[in-house]
Amino acid sequence: MFPELKGQRLLLRSVGLRESLVEGLLDQVMEIFNRNTAGPQKYVDTYMQYADLISGTADDDARDFLAEAHSLEAFHMVSLGY
Repeated sequence: MFPELKGQRLLLRSVGLRESLVEGLLDQVMEIFNRNTAGPQKYVDTYMQYADLISGTADDDARDFLAEAHSLEAFHMVSLGY
Protein backbone atom coordinates (compact mmCIF):
# COMPACT_ATOMS: atom_id res chain seq x y z
CA MET A 1 0.00 0.00 0.00
CA PHE A 2 2.86 2.39 0.84
CA PRO A 3 5.93 1.18 -1.04
CA GLU A 4 8.06 4.11 0.17
CA LEU A 5 7.72 2.86 3.75
CA LYS A 6 8.73 -0.73 2.94
CA GLY A 7 11.61 -1.93 5.08
CA GLN A 8 11.26 0.88 7.65
CA ARG A 9 10.54 0.08 11.27
CA LEU A 10 7.15 1.62 11.95
CA LEU A 11 5.93 2.06 15.50
CA LEU A 12 2.88 3.70 16.96
CA ARG A 13 3.45 5.42 20.26
CA SER A 14 0.77 5.89 22.86
CA VAL A 15 -0.89 9.24 23.36
CA GLY A 16 -0.63 10.89 26.75
CA LEU A 17 -3.56 12.73 28.29
CA ARG A 18 -1.37 15.75 28.99
CA GLU A 19 -0.33 16.31 25.37
CA SER A 20 -1.44 19.70 24.08
CA LEU A 21 -3.49 18.25 21.22
CA VAL A 22 -5.37 15.93 23.55
CA GLU A 23 -5.93 18.69 26.13
CA GLY A 24 -7.24 20.99 23.40
CA LEU A 25 -9.67 18.36 22.17
CA LEU A 26 -10.86 17.63 25.70
CA ASP A 27 -11.47 21.35 26.27
CA GLN A 28 -13.51 21.52 23.06
CA VAL A 29 -15.53 18.47 24.05
CA MET A 30 -16.31 19.91 27.49
CA GLU A 31 -17.33 23.26 25.98
CA ILE A 32 -19.69 21.56 23.52
CA PHE A 33 -21.08 19.33 26.28
CA ASN A 34 -21.74 22.31 28.56
CA ARG A 35 -23.45 24.26 25.78
CA ASN A 36 -25.70 21.31 24.95
CA THR A 37 -26.84 20.45 28.47
CA ALA A 38 -28.68 23.73 29.11
CA GLY A 39 -31.70 22.80 26.96
CA PRO A 40 -32.25 19.33 28.40
CA GLN A 41 -31.83 20.69 31.94
CA LYS A 42 -34.54 23.32 31.30
CA TYR A 43 -36.78 20.49 30.05
CA VAL A 44 -36.16 18.47 33.21
CA ASP A 45 -36.78 21.50 35.42
CA THR A 46 -40.06 22.28 33.64
CA TYR A 47 -41.48 18.80 34.05
CA MET A 48 -40.07 18.04 37.51
CA GLN A 49 -43.32 19.29 39.04
CA TYR A 50 -45.02 16.23 37.53
CA ALA A 51 -42.60 13.71 39.05
CA ASP A 52 -45.25 12.52 41.55
CA LEU A 53 -47.61 11.66 38.70
CA ILE A 54 -44.93 9.73 36.84
CA SER A 55 -43.72 7.80 39.88
CA GLY A 56 -47.24 6.95 41.06
CA THR A 57 -46.84 8.80 44.37
CA ALA A 58 -49.78 11.09 43.52
CA ASP A 59 -52.07 8.07 43.04
CA ASP A 60 -51.01 6.65 46.39
CA ASP A 61 -51.56 10.01 48.11
CA ALA A 62 -55.03 10.38 46.55
CA ARG A 63 -56.00 6.82 47.50
CA ASP A 64 -54.85 7.36 51.10
CA PHE A 65 -56.69 10.67 51.33
CA LEU A 66 -59.94 9.26 49.93
CA ALA A 67 -59.80 6.26 52.25
CA GLU A 68 -60.42 8.60 55.21
CA ALA A 69 -63.35 10.89 55.95
CA HIS A 70 -62.59 14.58 55.30
CA SER A 71 -64.48 17.84 55.32
CA LEU A 72 -65.15 19.91 52.23
CA GLU A 73 -62.51 22.37 53.46
CA ALA A 74 -59.91 19.57 53.55
CA PHE A 75 -60.76 18.64 49.95
CA HIS A 76 -60.36 22.28 48.97
CA MET A 77 -56.96 22.57 50.69
CA VAL A 78 -55.69 19.40 49.02
CA SER A 79 -56.87 20.59 45.60
CA LEU A 80 -54.91 23.85 46.08
CA GLY A 81 -51.75 21.78 46.53
CA TYR A 82 -52.15 20.35 43.01
